[in-house]
Amino acid sequence: MSDPSDTYHWAFQQDQPREICGHVDQPLTTPELHPQNDYYGQAHVLKTYAGIKTGRSLKFVVEHGIHLDDIVWEIDTRSPLSAMASCSEWRGEVLRRESNKSVMPTGFGYLYAMDVTQTIAGPDPCESARRGTLAFPCHSTHSITATFDHRSYAERLKSLPEEYQPVYLCGYWKDILDGRLQPYEEQGLPVVTCGHMYDPNFMLRFHDLCRQFRHTVSNSLGTHLFQSVASGCRFFFLDSTPVEYDIPERDRPQCGQFNPMFQAVEKQARALFSSPRSIVTQAQQDFVDRYIGTKYKLSREDLRRWISKCEWLDRTIPRTTCLSDGTRIYAPPAIARTAAKPLQKLRKWKRSIVKRLPGIHRAA
Repeated sequence: MSDPSDTYHWAFQQDQPREICGHVDQPLTTPELHPQNDYYGQAHVLKTYAGIKTGRSLKFVVEHGIHLDDIVWEIDTRSPLSAMASCSEWRGEVLRRESNKSVMPTGFGYLYAMDVTQTIAGPDPCESARRGTLAFPCHSTHSITATFDHRSYAERLKSLPEEYQPVYLCGYWKDILDGRLQPYEEQGLPVVTCGHMYDPNFMLRFHDLCRQFRHTVSNSLGTHLFQSVASGCRFFFLDSTPVEYDIPERDRPQCGQFNPMFQAVEKQARALFSSPRSIVTQAQQDFVDRYIGTKYKLSREDLRRWISKCEWLDRTIPRTTCLSDGTRIYAPPAIARTAAKPLQKLRKWKRSIVKRLPGIHRAA
């Protein structure tokens, strides 16, 4: 097996997983009015690409991942912002049905992260410099625990033919913190990471990793397939023992695994990427482009114009905004947010007065 030490050069310390991910969960620190915009550093990437200050909050909602279903997060549709960005037009149609927001197809944030990575860390290596395989085993999240036989999967990765070596393991932050990746380390598979999901450099690390590997592999369908192929990798599935998911009942409606559309897309993906290939086929590329929204990616100038338009909508166009206490205000979102705190203070004051007045009781 070739010595990987002279092969890869990490621009963002991806080979230091415990230093990057820390030893405990991290809070989300973001200037975003809709904090979920900065999951995986998407808002940070979009603002950097557009050339605007990263401390400036986007006035539109960014979905945190590539959806392969018709599920829409309620927290996104209830956000006090007037607009949403979608990966593609078909996804935009889903969002328009489920919200009263203006929707614009802009492509997934990772498309912009690839450009930002090159600006910061230099151009992508030439094709002949790619080698080895980067593995993305199915991972757990804040609320979902994914369980399978990591030890036997590590052995399968270790035994891939020489042309797929060296094999590196890209560990998800939750699995790193929970110590689930020890079987891979015991097999001598180096572990790298993109960092915590709240890390603004998450997507930059992802592209910097993938652009140096020839192949990517996983036992599950996820954003890693689309992003790694967009970065030029040849993706294929390598199954493990069946993955069991421990999902809280409250989270099940938001999980794609139970959605018929997701299941149909997964079946298609497993047929397209069932085995390693020497090239990315046209059918594979078309599949990835459809969901990551390649043709909807905006230029820097067009993204700046979209950001400015959304700021104008936020200031001037009235819509019904639901405040955190359930109060609904019909006004431009910027005005509704300004009025929110005084209204909440007024209601709190009125409740305290009512409690002090004898003989007056609040209606049930």
